[in-house]
Order: sequence, then structure tokens, then C-alpha cells
Amino acid sequence: MNHVRYHAITGDPILYVDHRRKPNGYVDGHCPFCHPSESIKKVYPVDDDVITVWDNLYPVVPEGLVQELVVESRIHEKPLGGHSERGIAAWLQVLRDRMRLLYGHPGVLYVSAFRNWGRQSGGTQPHPHSQLYGLPFIPPAIEREREGFKRLRRESGCCPVCREIEQVTEERVIFRNSWAVSLTPYGSMHPLEVWVIPRDHAARYDDLSDSQLVGMAEVFHRTIVAFERAIGGQAYNIVLHHDHDEDYHLRFVMFARTFTYSGFVLGTGTWINGLDPEKAAALLKEV
Repeated sequence: MNHVRYHAITGDPILYVDHRRKPNGYVDGHCPFCHPSESIKKVYPVDDDVITVWDNLYPVVPEGLVQELVVESRIHEKPLGGHSERGIAAWLQVLRDRMRLLYGHPGVLYVSAFRNWGRQSGGTQPHPHSQLYGLPFIPPAIEREREGFKRLRRESGCCPVCREIEQVTEERVIFRNSWAVSLTPYGSMHPLEVWVIPRDHAARYDDLSDSQLVGMAEVFHRTIVAFERAIGGQAYNIVLHHDHDEDYHLRFVMFARTFTYSGFVLGTGTWINGLDPEKAAALLKEV
């Protein structure tokens, strides 16, 4: 039975899962998302395609909570950058709408939204999809960021992400419009790490309006097209960082999985990055 335990020293939650024989489409070649299924909960038409929401038959969350898959297209291996700007806007809206539903589920304190692509990303199916986990705790990474937002606001009087947007040099900006900006952060943890951020301060993704998401979709679309071209088929992750604490500033974080984390990184929590964010931005703007 899936359940949560806690680290003896830090108190951080650890999820224990019971997946004895979880299928792996990269290994066995079977794609569940290419076939009609009773696991489909909702269908959202988009142009001549559909976004489908599925129950996860192999959940990670503890028993009694909820976890969903958002399959972006019926087309196998269609890259996220292969969608139109309208398709990206629809995907962003579906993530928001499903997140709202998950937050209404008893026991859910945080909804984690992310997208794995490629075997090295942690994904097990080559058919692109996103995932939503309804968690019974606030993730430690979000708690640490929440504390950082509050501390920096006390010390400087402003949000550190708002300040990043205001002070970013043009050499680290990928795209921007009046709604959002994509940039390589000054302190990037990963090679080719990109943030897509709403320019107006916003903490709760589930509170964003359709117009905000449509505006963000233009920047997201142009960014993901450049990003996927730049990494040339390598695995990557997209993670939505958001919170219900109003000091927080939400952002999508995307990064390529170009190396395996070493014992030093895992043992110390100190990241090693071999590509300066200025060089990463230049690479993304060249493609």
C-alpha cells in the first residue's frame, strides 16, 4: 500500500509505492495512451486534436488521494513544441482546471504539476504527457522557497522573482510579452535551465485567468520550440513551482537532463552546473 514516512533527521516526507510490475513503454513498446480506455476521465477538444485526462493506474500518492495524467495529444511522440500556441494555451488551462479539482479533494495540501520527457527524465512512457499529484504535505522544496520568499521580502521589501524580472539583462532573456517572460536565471542549477514567469506577481496557478494563460502561452510556445530544438532530442523536465502563500511567485522551470547527478550533488545538495546561463540563453536564441 502506498504511504508516507518521514526522514529521521530532516522530517522530509518520503513516498513509498507498491509498483511490482509497472509497464515501461520504452522497454516493452506498448503505449496505453494510443488506445481508448476506461481510464480516460475527461476529453478536451483542441483544433483537430484532443487533450485527455486519465486516472493513473500506478499512482505514487498515498491511498485515498488522487493523481491524474494529462495526455496532450492522440499523436504518439508529438513534442510539446509541435503544438500550436492555441494548443499550449489549452494545455495550460487544462492543468489549471484539473488542479482546481484536485485541491478540492479531501486531504490534498499541495498539487504537484510536472512533465517528464525521455527515459533519462524519469518517464516510463514515450507518449508525451503531464502529471498532477495531490499530496498530503507541502513539498520540502516549496517550503524552503516559501521561507526564502518571506525572508527576502522582509530584507529587501520586494519579491525576489519580481526583482529577477526587473533586473535581468537582455543576454539572459529568451522571449517576453506584456504577460510573461522566459529567461535563464542568474543562479541556474541545471544546464539549459529556463524559467517561464508571469510578469505580474502571482502565487496560485489555480487562480490564473484564461487571459493570463493565453498571454503566457505565447512566451511558453516560443520558448519550448527553441528549447526542444536546442537540446536535440535529449530528455528534459518541466516543473511548475507554485504555492498558496501570497509572497510566492509562480514559474515553470524547464531543464535538460544532460548528465546524471553525482554523489557530491546528492550527498551535499550543492548543484554543479557546467553551462553559464548567459551561454545557455545565447544557444536558445540561436536556434
